[in-house]
Amino acid sequence: MSSLRHQSTSLPGRSAALAPNAVALAALGRAVRTLALLALAGAHVALPASAQGKNNPDQVLHKNAKGTVLTWTGTVAEATLDKVTLTIDGGQRTIDGKDVVEVLYGTVPAAMAEARQYRNRGDFKTAAAKYKLAAGDASVSEAVRARARMRAGEMFLRDGASDPSSFTLARTEAESFTKEFPSSRDLPRARYLLGRAQRLSGDAAAAAATYRSLATDATGETPLESYPRVLGFQAALGAADALLAAGDGAAARELYLNIDASLPAIIATTADSRDALALQRFQAEARLGEGFVMLAKGELSQARTFFQGQANSDNPAQRFGALLGLGETHLADGKYREAQLALGEVAALDHTNRDRAARALVGLAKALVALPDSTSSAAAKERIRIVLTRYGDTPAVLEAAEMARKLQVDLPGSGSGSGSGSGSGSGGAARAADQADNADESR
Repeated sequence: MSSLRHQSTSLPGRSAALAPNAVALAALGRAVRTLALLALAGAHVALPASAQGKNNPDQVLHKNAKGTVLTWTGTVAEATLDKVTLTIDGGQRTIDGKDVVEVLYGTVPAAMAEARQYRNRGDFKTAAAKYKLAAGDASVSEAVRARARMRAGEMFLRDGASDPSSFTLARTEAESFTKEFPSSRDLPRARYLLGRAQRLSGDAAAAAATYRSLATDATGETPLESYPRVLGFQAALGAADALLAAGDGAAARELYLNIDASLPAIIATTADSRDALALQRFQAEARLGEGFVMLAKGELSQARTFFQGQANSDNPAQRFGALLGLGETHLADGKYREAQLALGEVAALDHTNRDRAARALVGLAKALVALPDSTSSAAAKERIRIVLTRYGDTPAVLEAAEMARKLQVDLPGSGSGSGSGSGSGSGGAARAADQADNADESR
C-alpha cells in the first residue's frame, strides 16, 4: 500500500462551483495543479501518462475543527455520505462524511482515462460511452464506479446541443445513479445533475420537483450534514426557474421570497468566505425573481420599473440579472434596440453565470433578427452558434436549437457540445463547474 502522506493547508473559503476543486489544487503537485487550473478556466488539456497511472494513490481532503484542510493519502475503500474510509499501509482511517471536503481518485480504469481524452477533444458522446463502460467495471471499487456513472451523465448533458437525445440519456444516467448508489458521496451532485437533465430534456415540472427535494435535504429545517448547503440553495434557485418555465409563477414567486428570507441569517453565520459570497449572489438573484414573475405574467410596465431600479447595483449578480430582465422586457415590448443594448452588455460582460450569459445571447439574437440592420441576420446566427457550441448544457440551448433551425444556422461538426465550464444555475453552480477532473476524477 502507499505510504502515509498527511498535509495541511488553510481553508480561506470555497465557491459554489469551484470550491472542492480549489481546495484540492492546494494538495496536488505543481504540474497537475496547473493543468487543473486550466481545466477550471475551460481549457482542454490532457494529463501526462504518469498522472493517469494505476499506482497513483487516492486522496481524501477533510477539515478539522480549526478549518484547516488535511490530506490523507492511500486507497479509498468506501466513500459514502456518512463516512469515507481510507486504507493506509494496511490500516484504515475513517473520516466523518460531514468533514470531508473532497475525494480524489488516483487509480481509475483505462476506460475512464480514455474518457478524459475524448472529453478534452470535445467528443462528449464518446466520452460518455467510455464513462458508462467504466461504471460497469466490476473490478473497480463502488466509489469509482459511482463517479464514472455521474461523469457519463455530465458528458451526455454536454453533448445535448449536438444531439438533443443526449439530454434524455443524461437523465437516464442520473436516475440510474440514484438507484445504484443511494449512499454515494456523489449523490447530491447526481441529484442536481438529474434536475438539470430533466430541465434540458423539456420536463420543467419534474426538474422543479427534483431541485426542491434536493434543496430541502440540504437547507431545510433538518438538513443532512453531508449535503453542501451552497448546492442546496443553488438547487432552490433552479427549482424557481423551472417553476417559471412550467408556467407556475405563483409557486416560483413564493420560492424566490423564501430563499431571500432564509439567506441573511445563514450568510451571517457562514465562516467560509467564498461560500458566503456565493450565498450573497444567490440572494441577489432571488430578489430579482419578483421581476421575472411579472415579466412571465405580461406585466411589462411593472417589470421594467422593477429591473431599472436594480440595474445599477454594485453587486454583479444583481446588476447583470436586472439587465437581463430589462432586456427581455424590452424584447417583449417590441423595443428591439433597447433590448440589444441591455442583453448585449450581459452577453459580453457577465462571466459569472453561464446560464444567464447564454440566455442573454438568445435574447440578443431575437432582437437582432427583428432589427432592420443589414448585418443583423448574420450577427444573430453567430450568437446562436455560440450558444450551441459553448453553452450546450444550459436551458437556453432549447430555444437556441429552435432558432438555429428557423435561421438555418450552420454549425461545426457534432461533438462540439458545450464549451467551458458547467452551469448550474448560479454558479452554475454552480454548473460549472465546475469541472477540473483532469487532475483526477474528483468532484
